[in-house]
Amino acid sequence: MSDVFTNWQGAAKLVDPRKPARWGSIYVALARGRESFKWWLPMLAYGVGHPVLYLMSIGIGLGTLVSKNLGLVDGVQYLTFLAPALLMASALQAAVDETSFVVLQGFSWEKSFHAMNQTAIGGRQIANGLMLYAMFRVLVNSIIYAVILVFFGALAWAAIPGVILLSMLLGLCWGFVFLAFSSYINEEADMLILVMRFIVAPMFMFSGTFYELKNMPELVQNIAWASPLWHGTELARSISYGSPDPYTFWHYVILIAYGVIGASFAYPQFMKRLSR
Repeated sequence: MSDVFTNWQGAAKLVDPRKPARWGSIYVALARGRESFKWWLPMLAYGVGHPVLYLMSIGIGLGTLVSKNLGLVDGVQYLTFLAPALLMASALQAAVDETSFVVLQGFSWEKSFHAMNQTAIGGRQIANGLMLYAMFRVLVNSIIYAVILVFFGALAWAAIPGVILLSMLLGLCWGFVFLAFSSYINEEADMLILVMRFIVAPMFMFSGTFYELKNMPELVQNIAWASPLWHGTELARSISYGSPDPYTFWHYVILIAYGVIGASFAYPQFMKRLSR
């Protein structure tokens, strides 16, 4: 026992507190990655199977009927029209997955955020770490989805970099909104479930995903302006096949505004809850 204390250097020598203070966000993202790695096979199956099934059932199955009866949609085949919207929807869902129940788990169910905060890692770094891993999920899902779309003939190789960057922007901006919302929920997940069912899920129907929004009632068109998915979809169609859009500037402004507002609520709430 005396030999142990003879060579003892102290905790500050064994663990450098400057590292977590500097790289805390990276450590949080890596921790989340290690935790989710146990579900890598279902996540991969979902990332590949979901787009393939959607493309086969809606893009090809329903798309064949649409093409026979209506011809071109927005000047292109229905599958080409649908593909960018499905890619954006996949990116948005991946961001929501990593900024919803994960936050409840860290604050209330397992209290892992409190354990992290006992080190030199602060609340802002924890929030950034969650967003870093969320962006990683969005990136991987979007790359898989985009490549599958290319093989289905719904997307050109040249459009991949643009739509991937756009999917990252959409995931980041809406992810911060959900991160902020989730941080205000204490223990029960009922509110999150309600938001998933009555806000996130209906975005598919009110964001011009399956049809041109200009053909819908004015009320639906007005609702779409509040939907981040619609803004992302319109921008993605412009990048994918050159769909003309007079509101390109405003799409970017509104998406960025979502992200800024979400971050302005998320960071203070994270630090407030961890200071209790």
